[in-house]
Amino acid sequence: MNMFRMSKRPFPIWLLLGLALGASGCVSARKQAAAAEPVAADATPVKRDKLFGSGDVQPQGNSALHYIDARLYELRDQDQSTLEALRLALQNDPDSSYLHGEMARNLAQGNQFEQAALEADKALQLDPGNPGLHLLRGKLLSVRQQSDAAVLEYEKCIKLKPDLEECYTMLAREHALQKRNDKAVSTVKRLLKVDPASTSGLYYLGTLYSADPTKTREAIQAFKDILDEDPDDLKAMASLAQIYLDKKMYPEALKVLLRIEHLAPHDIPIKLRIGLIYYEMKDFD
Repeated sequence: MNMFRMSKRPFPIWLLLGLALGASGCVSARKQAAAAEPVAADATPVKRDKLFGSGDVQPQGNSALHYIDARLYELRDQDQSTLEALRLALQNDPDSSYLHGEMARNLAQGNQFEQAALEADKALQLDPGNPGLHLLRGKLLSVRQQSDAAVLEYEKCIKLKPDLEECYTMLAREHALQKRNDKAVSTVKRLLKVDPASTSGLYYLGTLYSADPTKTREAIQAFKDILDEDPDDLKAMASLAQIYLDKKMYPEALKVLLRIEHLAPHDIPIKLRIGLIYYEMKDFD
């Protein structure tokens, strides 16, 4: 579920403030109430796998109920009701790092970045070893144009969770936003050392290389590597076709676009591009 509704939020904010906490580990035993089915008082706690560790999840008291309300309100796009339900949950469980993190995320979703940062700080004070919270704080710092501080948070995230892909991609994005392309490429390569098959890593690498006129061959290879793993990846095909078009490599671009047309036969812009390529190639047959 995409918590940051693309149709209603400004694109840069949605891009930077994706779901950061997900199923992150937390201090309070009640902080993951909505992720678990209610259990009877005498039942064995439900064992859940979590992104940042595992443990027993046992919802308790009104905090769990208010959090469930908050999630339901969020599904209905009722932002103010979501925040109010989270405030009620925090009144019952003020030491829940998860609830403070969720409050921060929802405040950020509503562009209330100063308040979101305060909630993220509270969450980190309660659970300083949670990589998801460092990731969230990094995103908030980036939105507030505190790039150096954001970089530090992303590096902390990587140190705590070296296999968490989003830590690397957000760090690479931050470097790219600040025109530090060499550092962005280096960060993506760090990710690919951890996970050589990372589609996101290869896509970022190809995108970064495509912005450098001297790295066209490397950009093409990155997108080809993605297509070797998934021949039907439309995003990679579109990026590869764009590189070919920019370099006036029309036969290569046509081959890729025809493949896209086969997979998406009703895509009118693709048909127009194919027509333009035929025109450029003076092939009217």
